[in-house]
Amino acid sequence: MNKAGYTLIELLVVFLIVGILVAVGFTGLGQKGREIEMGQACAMNLQAIYNAEKRYYIENANTYMPALSANDINVSTAAFSGISIQDGNFTYQIQCADATGAPIQCATAGAIGFTVTATRTGGSYCPGAAMTIDQTGVVNHKACSIWVWQ
Repeated sequence: MNKAGYTLIELLVVFLIVGILVAVGFTGLGQKGREIEMGQACAMNLQAIYNAEKRYYIENANTYMPALSANDINVSTAAFSGISIQDGNFTYQIQCADATGAPIQCATAGAIGFTVTATRTGGSYCPGAAMTIDQTGVVNHKACSIWVWQ
């Protein structure tokens, strides 16, 4: 007897294997997509804090903000504490420096620069990774290659 083709069982097994592979592939892509979106949200929050610092500096006799407030960043679930903000995924901190680069209180007249750091605190992907922006607008990524700065 000469067989010309595949049995129904063979075809079902192939479709089952292909379906499992597709499901596993899309699950991984979905997680990466969410992480990229979180990185972009982080970058937008850093830019918002940067803009608020620059605006405050110009409007307030060349001193930086003594603290962050809900108006500086659009994170409805954030907890505000002095110069640190924490949302569900990142902790944002501001460090000011004097002319020698030594840390200084942001609200003092001797503060000539600042760095805002966002450190990944939530989720399982890129724990401890960080993104920074300084008073010149220079952005640096640390330890998470999929974050996108726009």
